[in-house]
Amino acid sequence: EAVAGLLDRVLDPSLRDFNYDQRSAAQLQPEDVESLTSTLPMMADRRVVVIRDVEAWTKKARARSAVIRYLDRPIPETVLVLIQGGGDVEADAELVARTTAIDFQPLTDAKAEKWVARRAGQLGVALEPAATRLLLNAVEGDLGWLAAELAKLAGLGGGAPVTVGQVEALIGVRHGETQFDWRDAVLMDEPARALAMLPHVLEQSGASGVKLVSLLDPRQRGALGRYRLSLDGMQRRLAAAPDSRGRPGRAGRRPGPQEHHHFRRTRHPHRPRPDSVLRPAGSCLMMRFTMALAACAMVVAPLQAQSDPRLVSAVRLAQEGLGDSARAVAGRVLAGTRPTDALYPEVLYTIAVVASTAQDRRLYLQRVAVEYSQSEWADDALLQLAQLDYASGSPGGTVQQVQLLLRDYPASPVRARAALWGARAAFDTRNRALACQWANLGVAAAGEDIELRNQLEFQRNRCTAVTAADSAAPTSRPAAQPSTQPAGPQWLIQVAALKTRESANNAVATLKRMDYGAFTFKDGDFWKVRAGPFRSEEAAREAVEPIRKRLGGKPFVTRAPLP
Repeated sequence: EAVAGLLDRVLDPSLRDFNYDQRSAAQLQPEDVESLTSTLPMMADRRVVVIRDVEAWTKKARARSAVIRYLDRPIPETVLVLIQGGGDVEADAELVARTTAIDFQPLTDAKAEKWVARRAGQLGVALEPAATRLLLNAVEGDLGWLAAELAKLAGLGGGAPVTVGQVEALIGVRHGETQFDWRDAVLMDEPARALAMLPHVLEQSGASGVKLVSLLDPRQRGALGRYRLSLDGMQRRLAAAPDSRGRPGRAGRRPGPQEHHHFRRTRHPHRPRPDSVLRPAGSCLMMRFTMALAACAMVVAPLQAQSDPRLVSAVRLAQEGLGDSARAVAGRVLAGTRPTDALYPEVLYTIAVVASTAQDRRLYLQRVAVEYSQSEWADDALLQLAQLDYASGSPGGTVQQVQLLLRDYPASPVRARAALWGARAAFDTRNRALACQWANLGVAAAGEDIELRNQLEFQRNRCTAVTAADSAAPTSRPAAQPSTQPAGPQWLIQVAALKTRESANNAVATLKRMDYGAFTFKDGDFWKVRAGPFRSEEAAREAVEPIRKRLGGKPFVTRAPLP
């Protein structure tokens, strides 16, 4: 919300597409940072660059170093916003020292209710107070999840306020049966009510016996401590109070035999001990509910859906830049899914997709590829691992992952894309025969994906060029065949106009890593960056969107001679 407010104040809505870029820190290269921050605004005074999930950066991350270099000499026309997710990760001291840092704390219950009322008003929906409280308890204060549920409620239509029953039907949590309601029932010594709601609570997303016990135990320790403090205070007040005859402090000055008799009476087996008030809500009740949790967890039915809407919601949240909320939603689904469930590999794959660090992504992808190699997500996981290896500078690892994928999943729908990454990595390792083999395989499997086919044909053309002249100097336009390239105007993409040659060269390097031909030339005070040439106007237009997503700005197709 803070970013949205900033965009509204800084950018004209009609020019936002030209002057707004958003990236994930884990996927940024140093040259990407320099290109994003040095690009001039188009028809505006400012442009905004948002980098999310900066907690994924290590101290030695090259993209982080590029950001620090920029912050030491910022450009007035660029507004750079760095977003660090929640959790226990400490703020980066070097980034904080060079920026204006704002710490967003979780909302209190009262503020959360006001937030719900305001967001619901924006969506044109009203909620009954009880429905608001149920919704807040169900989402456990996660604003991203809460916003998604409010958007669903807005789709119900009608002018009447949303009732508790409608919220129950939407989120699958009944009023009075949230995890916090169960905890309160235990602490209030209501075992019958707590046991009755326990199966329903365990069926909810993210609920498990371990989590419920962890919710309960700190509260019981706190209640026991508060009771003992109040008991000590009561004893002190009784000691100082007058007895029945009006003599103060009589109980505190009882003679020896009478004191002993008083002690024996308080320890009589038929009289309650002072701490027995909490004993049912203490260790004995705790033991009963721990056993009940274990028993009920054995009979809760597993999830059956293979395309769980919660996972779809998690991916959507990640695409919108809400990484913390996405990981929270996926984590709750994982906690409520058994490893033997058919949904489990999909959950692991989703957690990998929304992971904040490359290390976490690799860990969950490896689990899918190794532990669930027969699932429909295993080939996708291998492809993601191949891309991770290539991005980390390990083309040999990419070759190994692609070999596994093509060998074990010959009918996989991702084999063409895997062949593309394998061909690139094989060329990098100077295994030209394997690179050409995979390039040919990929072209045959590309189908109607024009962009993918163009990239694979470029790899195949590299094979032709190597065969024709192995010692020839590398061309600056790898997307075209010099021998067949027609003279005159060519189909090109105007990508950017940058102030410095270094920034332009970085943009060219990025385009070449995307398997596009690219070059830069001086035009007045700017260095222009263009991609191409392309075989046709259609091929050039197909490449505009991938380039825009990677480099930002507003690339467009043009027809011009090569410089």
